[in-house]
Amino acid sequence: MTWFNRILGAIVTLMTVASFALAQPVQTISRDSRLNSGIAINKSGEIFVATNGGNGVLNGRTIYKVARDGSVEEYITGLNPFLIELDFDQNDNLYVTNWNTGVYRITPEKEVSLFIPTAQGVNGLEIDTLTNTFYIMNWFAHTVSRVDGAGTTVTTVASGGSIRFPAGLAFDQDTGNLYVANWFDGRITKILPDGSQSLFGTLPVPFNTGMPACMVVGDYLYVTSYALHQIFRAPLEPGGALTPFAGLRNPGTVDGELLQAQFISPGPMAASLDGDTLFVTQDSLATGSGGGNGTLRMIILPDDTPTSIRQGNTATPAGFGLAPNYPNPFNPGTVVRFELPKAAAVSLNIFDITGRLIHSLVEVKQTQPGLHEVYWDGKIRGGRQAASGVYFLQMVAEGFRDTRKITLMQ
Repeated sequence: MTWFNRILGAIVTLMTVASFALAQPVQTISRDSRLNSGIAINKSGEIFVATNGGNGVLNGRTIYKVARDGSVEEYITGLNPFLIELDFDQNDNLYVTNWNTGVYRITPEKEVSLFIPTAQGVNGLEIDTLTNTFYIMNWFAHTVSRVDGAGTTVTTVASGGSIRFPAGLAFDQDTGNLYVANWFDGRITKILPDGSQSLFGTLPVPFNTGMPACMVVGDYLYVTSYALHQIFRAPLEPGGALTPFAGLRNPGTVDGELLQAQFISPGPMAASLDGDTLFVTQDSLATGSGGGNGTLRMIILPDDTPTSIRQGNTATPAGFGLAPNYPNPFNPGTVVRFELPKAAAVSLNIFDITGRLIHSLVEVKQTQPGLHEVYWDGKIRGGRQAASGVYFLQMVAEGFRDTRKITLMQ
């Protein structure tokens, strides 16, 4: 090997190490102290974060827009103090819960109105974007209520029972189920569309756990622990097995691998539009360091949630088959079709030219017979864009195995 090749090899190694460092799962976007409360992402993928005022350090009247490079700009100010949760509807109207007065609506033109007036203690907010239905939660009343799209008809969905001082509210768009996390006892209640309640799970910690937020992303429920400085998660089905997902139990703002990174009192969360990334605000109030010391963190989710599969023609095929993807070559995405003559466990994996697995497109226990379609958006593990080049798509189902060459062109 010549000296030139040795130097070139060293440079490639250093670039590879650097790329892995940049792609660490937990990253800090901004250490701006104002970013300590509710967070939401609009249809354009823009991030909005509120300040709740902290320990008297800030006025709690402002919502900020945060860019992916960490720059922060004021979006709107002068709201009533103590802002808790944010969410967008399909028309990009922004809704914000105010602890003292209710839910405000902010139009894209920044027109502000009190959309749902409530008694003191309103905190959680979720929007069913398919039906334009709102769900709100009240800390003091121990209730979850449903509100119509006009903001005029309020119906109690759940009250009391295992719901005591609720602090986190999550909505599963696929099933219509709600999840409510109590602040003090670590109990998480599952509420079905008919209003029936059941215990989903309990954090494995004693009294005063402090859980300000929970959220459904893919097939999992994510829950932040304000006091333990961790984020937990559990599969939605069968549910209940809450395990640490990110963060050590000692407070800090340290980036890195999921269970080696450190958080300070993680709070409200929002997911990217593609569901690959979780954004979390944190606040130092629980550590006694003055409050109002916010930080915006980003968590690249592991590639362990199945991609959505769309079933096409329900006629039963004669055998297993992997059809050519279309288009091919493609940019930015391509459709993959496969056939099953009977219900079977299926995997669709994408490999690079070295044989390295870069993305599990489909990994499910059981898929019904018929023709199925899956879309690949050209993203690989961690939500990063795959480079231009040749890749190999492999389908495995029982004793069937087939591989096709696919080409991504940027």
